[in-house]
Amino acid sequence: MEKNVIWTKNLITSTFACTALMVMSTSRTAFALVTIGALVWVYMLSALVCFFARPILPEKVQKYVHIFLAAFFSCLYQFFLFLLNPILAMETSLFVFLTPVGLISSAVLRDARKYTDQNAFFLPLWECLALSMMILGIALIREPLGYGSLSVPGSVYGIVEIISSEDGPYFPVQFAAQASGALLILGFAYAIYRSVQNQKSQEEDAQ
Repeated sequence: MEKNVIWTKNLITSTFACTALMVMSTSRTAFALVTIGALVWVYMLSALVCFFARPILPEKVQKYVHIFLAAFFSCLYQFFLFLLNPILAMETSLFVFLTPVGLISSAVLRDARKYTDQNAFFLPLWECLALSMMILGIALIREPLGYGSLSVPGSVYGIVEIISSEDGPYFPVQFAAQASGALLILGFAYAIYRSVQNQKSQEEDAQ
């Protein structure tokens, strides 16, 4: 498998394309978990279908097939979620329908023809897991700071708060629950990533 397969150009493109998804779905941990489930569902099922259909899939139409598959599986996920919890499905419908954006924009399915059989399957998996970890990490920062709670999907109301502060969140850090707070956290995360990458590049140049 290729070195540093998680931090590929595909993932960087996918991360920027998913900025709106990361901002909106991370206000609550429960919403983030539903979004992560949709990402895994859409990425992996689309990858499986494309993996087995490579011999018969014409290169001229494959991008349209990728768009169709990503949209179809996101709709299917939303349908199953609605059967399980209608209120949660309505609250997170926009997040679910935005999940194909990352897959389509990263072109990871298109480039799968260039990789070995193993990488053609695992590359979407690693990219999906990396995006999922970022979404969950942001949610675990935003909800406790912004709402003074921690939630999971469940109950007839859509979410269950497993941890809740009686005093509520501290006022100056409530901005974390807003879109500006999410963008600030994303900015810090990207700055740390760039710093680490620059340090690695300097070490390689020194060698």
